[in-house]
Amino acid sequence: MLYKKRPSAFVHGPTPKKKKLQFSGNYKKKFQIRLMYLILAAAPGTPLQAN
Repeated sequence: MLYKKRPSAFVHGPTPKKKKLQFSGNYKKKFQIRLMYLILAAAPGTPLQAN
């Protein structure tokens, strides 16, 4: 969360805000996929085929 340390003018600018939202969206998607993989791997008797 580096963007919080930057001045508010940078955060509230139109383009950085857009980039920040896009980045957080991509990060959330990746995190959810990773979490699903972890849950599938932790579940007993499930073959981990998708990689």
